[in-house]
Amino acid sequence: MANYAPMGKLDDEAALSALPSEIASNAQVKSDIASYSVNPHGDGVVVCGSVGEVGSDVAIGDIDGFDIKTPHENGGWTVYDREIHRDHDKQKKNLWTHLSLNSPDQLRQRVAWALYQIVPIAITEGVDRETEVWANYYDSFVRNAFGNYRDVLREMSYSNLMGMWLSFEDNQAVQYALDRDGRALYPDENYAREIMQLFSIGLFELNMDGTKKIDSNGEPISTYTPEDITSYARAWTGFTKNIYRGNAEQQGNAGGQRIDPMRIDG
Repeated sequence: MANYAPMGKLDDEAALSALPSEIASNAQVKSDIASYSVNPHGDGVVVCGSVGEVGSDVAIGDIDGFDIKTPHENGGWTVYDREIHRDHDKQKKNLWTHLSLNSPDQLRQRVAWALYQIVPIAITEGVDRETEVWANYYDSFVRNAFGNYRDVLREMSYSNLMGMWLSFEDNQAVQYALDRDGRALYPDENYAREIMQLFSIGLFELNMDGTKKIDSNGEPISTYTPEDITSYARAWTGFTKNIYRGNAEQQGNAGGQRIDPMRIDG
């Protein structure tokens, strides 16, 4: 591919129709984009890659790469054929076990595992046979192991898997639902509640020694109220899958992909 002046940063996508006219009209650019990555929805895109994504180094050997295609009995290829030659469900476990036990940065790996115990998710139907999306989720803890917990919560809040697991993906504001469907549907409150109760401030205010603070009636002081949850749920609306790109492992391309952080669709 030819060299061009930088047009973005890591994770950016440059649609041909959105490029400056002097670039978009260049025949070589059109040719390179068309051959480099194809968006099935019609427009060619150049994809800068996932966070931390690097090319394979054959000098250090294979570390259980993603087997997204498996030889079929008829000699052709099929994607996600879990019954023939390889169990795709085990790939994510093999990859995690290999890296966690053999990586030289064992302290980072242990802190990442501890963080995952605070902000866990479970296997979600629809992406249960994928590997990269789960590795990408766990990499957030590895990357932020020695950083700020606020950064962990930010990345988790934009995670497609978290959006599926705690049901705020495609969450709708009241007015949006009213304008579109003529019905007053209130936003899902699941994540608004769990990010406070499980991931951050907990149910009760605490003293510095970890004991619960008590009010004048001898009752523990709650950190939030049901009204706080209802109000906070309004902030978790509009999140949806990012647009499809060709260099991400996924089962089809309907509605986008789950590797990149969710986008907010107003």
